[in-house]
Amino acid sequence: MSKINTVNKAIQHFEWKLINVWDASQKDIDAYNILDKFTKDKQKEQYNDNQLLGKIFITFYGELIKYYQGSLFDKEPLKALNKILDTPMETIIQKFTDKVNEQEVYLKMKNAGISDKHPMLKTDKDKESEKGKFSLDMLEPEITTEQAEELLTSLINNALNNFK
Repeated sequence: MSKINTVNKAIQHFEWKLINVWDASQKDIDAYNILDKFTKDKQKEQYNDNQLLGKIFITFYGELIKYYQGSLFDKEPLKALNKILDTPMETIIQKFTDKVNEQEVYLKMKNAGISDKHPMLKTDKDKESEKGKFSLDMLEPEITTEQAEELLTSLINNALNNFK
């Protein structure tokens, strides 16, 4: 399998060949320079066109470096970020929906006066008191996956329109 899997690596390969292997003509050098400039311009344009993604990427990447207690040169934070970017959108939306619904259960229970302590850490008196406060409708989901997708689509489009 070839190790040249990006445009940058391909350009680096040709640069090395031009310097170390081939007897490059001025036309070869000019052609290389045009390709190199085109690639750099394209990357700069792509970066400038995706500032919102860049802001979120950089911020979250920093949080992952902190989470993994690593440095910019550690592989784990970037691997974790790439795993997210490689995940299908449907899966991301489903996980979001599950998290939102789980958080809503905790909020409902808290508002009803139910402690978030583990049951093993609660006294019998606390358990008995909380039994009357709990109802099964607290477990009902607040939002469906379809509603979450509609909401997220709207929020993302608003961000794209408002923060260009």
